Amino acid sequence: MKDKQGKAVCGLCGLAMVDFTDCPAGRTVVFPDGSELPVIPWDGTVPCPDCAVVPGGYHHQHCDRGVCPKCGGQLMICLAIGCQEE
Repeated sequence: MKDKQGKAVCGLCGLAMVDFTDCPAGRTVVFPDGSELPVIPWDGTVPCPDCAVVPGGYHHQHCDRGVCPKCGGQLMICLAIGCQEE
């Protein structure tokens, strides 16, 4: 989804993913099996190169850098095809 200026917009919070904000809506991950876990904050030292979240903030929906709290893999992939925790 994009805003009027063509910036990518988070599907959870509606904020542009280039404005160095974190996702106020993305604090919990709900997996296809119904289980829920807290989101892992961005541990980088600079803003995320994909969604622009600041260090210590929470990635926006569909960010390539989000980490799965179940298996440590790429969260976007785990939500799409299932977590590869085993």
